[in-house]
Amino acid sequence: MSRASTRSSSLSSREVIAVLTALLTKSWRDHWKGLASWAGGLIAIAAIQLWVYPSIRESSEGVSQMIESFPQAMQEVFRMTDYTSGPGFLNVELFSFMVPLILIAVGVSWGAAATAEEEHRGTADILVSLPVSRVRIIVTKMIATALVLLGLCLALTITLIIGTRLVDIDVAAANLFAASFSCAL
Repeated sequence: MSRASTRSSSLSSREVIAVLTALLTKSWRDHWKGLASWAGGLIAIAAIQLWVYPSIRESSEGVSQMIESFPQAMQEVFRMTDYTSGPGFLNVELFSFMVPLILIAVGVSWGAAATAEEEHRGTADILVSLPVSRVRIIVTKMIATALVLLGLCLALTITLIIGTRLVDIDVAAANLFAASFSCAL
């Protein structure tokens, strides 16, 4: 039996859950400012796109002609065929590139910081000396990252639900929810 499994098996399941919850809380506490900044930026991008949409809708004929001048492959890759409709606009402007890119950046930065930041702060020794296996520590850090991504998607979804009602885009809240959370996958 390895040393790590011996350490974690000597704890009750409640104690293991308490340690893992503390690790999760610490991850969030250490990064809450960055999370708030990313959420604010994502909300601002969505709000700006929603603010621009009424002018796109009003000039739909000219925009459609411009899109038709693009190469067919580009139209298909970015699904530009329905750009002047509300859902099509959101798909092109947010869900086909911008939101996935932001979520990838957040996921990579949180993933990289999962262990590197502990080393940088000098707390890695304390972390690995906890009576929990290293695998559980890493899995807990991964769960923290996944929860951050889900939180960002929730903030985006709420922004879009409110914003689409304000600019008269007819799209179901369930579709906005599905589109936002599919970007996190």
